[in-house]
Amino acid sequence: MLSARALQLTVILLAAVAPVTGAAVAPSDSAAAITPHDKVEDPDGNITILRGPGSLYKSIDAPSDLTAARDDGRLRTPESLAPGDLLSLQFDSERVADTYTATNGTNPTDRFFRMLESSATNFSIIGLNHGTGQLPSKFALNRSNVKVLYNASSDTFSLLVDTTNVSVVNRESGDQIRQTLEHREFQAILEISTENSTRVLAGSSQFTGIGARLESPMEGVQIAGLLTPTVTTSEAQNLTLTGTTPFLPSTNITIRAEAADSPSMVTRTVQTQNANASTDGFGPSAFQTTLPLRDVNRNSTVDITVVTEGTVLAEQTLLVGKPAKMYNTSARLVTSGPHEGEVAVTATMRLPEPGLLLVYIDGEPQTVSVPEHEAVERTLYVSQEAVDDHHNVYVLTIWDRNENGVYDPDIDTMFRTTADVGASAQDIELDTQIRVDGWPPKTTRRTTEQPATTTSGTSSTPTGGTPTAPTTSEPSSTTIPGFGFGVGLAGIVAAALLAMRN
Repeated sequence: MLSARALQLTVILLAAVAPVTGAAVAPSDSAAAITPHDKVEDPDGNITILRGPGSLYKSIDAPSDLTAARDDGRLRTPESLAPGDLLSLQFDSERVADTYTATNGTNPTDRFFRMLESSATNFSIIGLNHGTGQLPSKFALNRSNVKVLYNASSDTFSLLVDTTNVSVVNRESGDQIRQTLEHREFQAILEISTENSTRVLAGSSQFTGIGARLESPMEGVQIAGLLTPTVTTSEAQNLTLTGTTPFLPSTNITIRAEAADSPSMVTRTVQTQNANASTDGFGPSAFQTTLPLRDVNRNSTVDITVVTEGTVLAEQTLLVGKPAKMYNTSARLVTSGPHEGEVAVTATMRLPEPGLLLVYIDGEPQTVSVPEHEAVERTLYVSQEAVDDHHNVYVLTIWDRNENGVYDPDIDTMFRTTADVGASAQDIELDTQIRVDGWPPKTTRRTTEQPATTTSGTSSTPTGGTPTAPTTSEPSSTTIPGFGFGVGLAGIVAAALLAMRN
């Protein structure tokens, strides 16, 4: 009933993953070899880095072609690059020009590589490693993925790199590394030997990840972050989507939408536009489209796929129906009966799909099942370890995608919940913070942790009440006893990442 992938993670992970490099020749005593994890901070000169569409690689054959592409904006200084772009590297050097002109070759590219192979001049594109466990790496540059242009009047060299045909290799052994250009910071380094020293030119940039971020300007559509996306039936029938992608403006993007209970698929192809035209460089580009899903029904799902040139940028499943609700929340310290010493967490919920009410205790999830399309009250009994230093517990609402009543971080994802009445921006949250009544216990002795037990409430009709405790945005893991919430949330993030990558 459900598609294989329902969540696109839009959290930005700040990680410069693994190294990147490329060198025609880089002997062991070169700057690239002796600083495998470091960036050249104070070069003697700069290598100019430009970005353009990959199609330019075949159409630029002379310095004048390159100048024209730069003048008309097809080549620009980038904020970052996307795999598949044309990477242009420019530098000028009279000494390199002298060595180059003294070298024979069938064309400028062959002549440049022969110069590197027969002289003390070295050129490489290295990866800037971030972590001792990562191998020193480089781009594998050769005559098949590099085109060299030489302007004799200015001693300027331009190296055009076809990044669709570049692999990442171990800088020391030359063996290919099973890694891509995505999220890779790199530095181009040219080492020019002189009589008494080595002159170094350098330029740096980075590749972003391949993907697309989807949003919608429609009030009844929720597509955001770590949360299970939902759409109301009326909005789904004429669904407007916007998105951003690291690919260049004028990239063709195809958006497909298919409802689970509809035999037809809606497909739209659009061109991306510059999303930040106020900057000189290329940043993210944007796109927008409307998908008419006339036959979609409540309680169905809509699978959305975003593709460019055979590469899947995003996959998203929207649940069709009313948004997830949680209200009448409370938490209290139980002072008598079989659950004495535990904390009773209670909420009334209505979900578009079967779900779970979840509380983390020292990284371990405690849950109770919630049916679909029915307003029910649920109570979850948890140990005192779930209460933070500010007398609060934090609860999550989970989509139980395989409907087994058990939280599976590899499959299940989170709902974003709102109150039934008076919902505002602050009511739409990843988690809900509930203050515990009767806390702290009168005795200083804390009850030892016991397995959580649950009590199912009876069905009820939403009364329109607002939450009894304020909601809050995602808390720091340091505010939760035993870092339970932080560990649990990290698990959900990791699961979402794996789902996207697989």
